[in-house]
Amino acid sequence: MILYEHVNTIYNNQDSIFETGTASSSAHLPTDEKNVTENTSNLGDTCNNSEGLTLGGLSKRRLEKERLELLSQKENTIKLLQEHADKWIIQITGAENTLYSNETFQMQFKFTEKYPIESPEVIFLGQPPIHPHIYSNGHICLSILYDHWSPVLSVNSICLSIISMLSSCKKKRKPLDDILYCSTGPRISPKNMKWMFHDDKV
Repeated sequence: MILYEHVNTIYNNQDSIFETGTASSSAHLPTDEKNVTENTSNLGDTCNNSEGLTLGGLSKRRLEKERLELLSQKENTIKLLQEHADKWIIQITGAENTLYSNETFQMQFKFTEKYPIESPEVIFLGQPPIHPHIYSNGHICLSILYDHWSPVLSVNSICLSIISMLSSCKKKRKPLDDILYCSTGPRISPKNMKWMFHDDKV
């Protein structure tokens, strides 16, 4: 998005440029990766596994397996509320003896036919947790959702990572650049932003 090319700030796993003071010109500009993904958007259509399944077919099988695993869980810490072909609504509950103890939050997982090779888009719905790594528009600054994604990760492991991130929080507060990030334009997928990560302490 051209609009985002003029926002000179860092969206990282700790805080914004306004706290760290580590800006260095365009190296930290959030960028729109749409043009990059468009050039590779057709790769999944021709990529087959050893059984001859297209990546889209593999995605469906993988999601069905994950769905059954979520439904079989005895605890309600992670609960599948709604499911559609490419979109799930998950509810998580904050761990006991933490700042978010027994608080519940809903997240939307949006999948493509390239899942699990490609990470899902994950955002909070409604009122997100007040947390230094979570923006008011529901976007989450967590490396495994972007640069550090691996196909071995799953919906369950993402939820556990987010619960762990909440559990380690020492003080409820929004990111310092929350207002700027959430007001620079219409909603854009967090996957189309270039995130920078250097610290997971909160």
